[in-house]
Amino acid sequence: MATRRSLLPLKIIGITVGVVLGLIVMALAALPCLLDSPLPGKVLMRLAPRFVDADLKVGDARLKVMSYPLISLELDSLELTYPHGRFSGLASEDDEGRGDMADTLLSAGKVRLTADARAFLKHREIDVSRALFSDVRVYLHRYDSTSANWMVLKDTPSDQGDTSSWGPAHV
Repeated sequence: MATRRSLLPLKIIGITVGVVLGLIVMALAALPCLLDSPLPGKVLMRLAPRFVDADLKVGDARLKVMSYPLISLELDSLELTYPHGRFSGLASEDDEGRGDMADTLLSAGKVRLTADARAFLKHREIDVSRALFSDVRVYLHRYDSTSANWMVLKDTPSDQGDTSSWGPAHV
């Protein structure tokens, strides 16, 4: 017959496994609350000025795990504008997308960007594998050989490593 002293290690292992499983269940239960919170939109709005030289407005933002490792960022609305005066010497007032205070580059009713979470966790890269837009309006204007309204991406700071594939958009 087993003594109480010989059962003690089994009890400790059982309690440890129970606590770990309980923490995993609690994390899985909390995950939908974290993903469907205002946090993704706040993070997006905080990071956008580092990469885009334009005004970004987004509606509600949610992260959804479709099937791991694919994760999607869903936006209820998206509007990318730049100050009206930026191309005032080059643009004509009847160009589509021009407004009184700001000119629209992109407007969309709903946006879904899907990326591989593993690539982000391993390499800190966001590799968008799918982009879906609904109710899209895009106003692209090339004014001369050196300026176009879609050149709103900022150059990456030199401390971010390899910049061979980063820089302003070219069409």
